[in-house]
Amino acid sequence: MGDSYVELMVKRKTNLTALIFRNIFIGLGAMCVLLMVIAGGLLPVFLLGAALMFILAYFCQQRIYIEYEYLYLDKTFSVDKITNKSKRKKIAEYSLENMEVLAPIGSHHLDSYDNRPGMKGLDFSSRQPDANLYIMIVKNGSTLYKLMIECNDDLYNQIRQIAPRKVFSD
Repeated sequence: MGDSYVELMVKRKTNLTALIFRNIFIGLGAMCVLLMVIAGGLLPVFLLGAALMFILAYFCQQRIYIEYEYLYLDKTFSVDKITNKSKRKKIAEYSLENMEVLAPIGSHHLDSYDNRPGMKGLDFSSRQPDANLYIMIVKNGSTLYKLMIECNDDLYNQIRQIAPRKVFSD
């Protein structure tokens, strides 16, 4: 089989705001439970408050730990989002035959794509300051996408093999 395969996991920087709010909501929910035990007459109010706080804490938890899995398989690039190391969801899939350019962030090869109307930007990076960031411009249907991804040497070389005139390293 002549298929090319590269898999890359990118862990996003921990969202401290969501972490703080999750802890606040858990604390408020625990206080509602404690008040419900102490003041038994207001049971429905404190029960509703505790349930609301724990539900908000759950939604904050979903935004704290995020990983992206890049999968390159035979001219197809797909991105999966993994939350809390338990829930996986396919976010996007692109055919690299429709890729227009792959270049490091800040490259002059991307200048013609700046401020282009109708382009959608998607950030699949770790948001770490020392990350090896690349911008991939891909056309999917009639929409142009600007993907911010991180490349290791294997992924970069595989994409460069299929489209050497569209991949830059400057």
